[in-house]
Amino acid sequence: MARTPNSKPSAAVRPPAAGKAAPAPAATQPPPNLSTARPQTAPTIEPKARPSREEIARAAYFRWLKQGGDPTSNWLAAEQELTRGKVR
Repeated sequence: MARTPNSKPSAAVRPPAAGKAAPAPAATQPPPNLSTARPQTAPTIEPKARPSREEIARAAYFRWLKQGGDPTSNWLAAEQELTRGKVR
């Protein structure tokens, strides 16, 4: 294609103007290092720590106030409820 006197060369071909530096190429980020990237997983829910003796005693006492019953069965039921997280 012949160039006419009024046509201008395209920007990709045009040399930089005198005294001006050519623009720097766009910076690109390197790809992530897949060997060290952590996989995205759902958050984990840690099990509740074992209840203390005081927590069990308190729950067993309130159970006894509500229902009566024998201390050992109230203790075991309170311990089981606290361990499962079913505190009422």
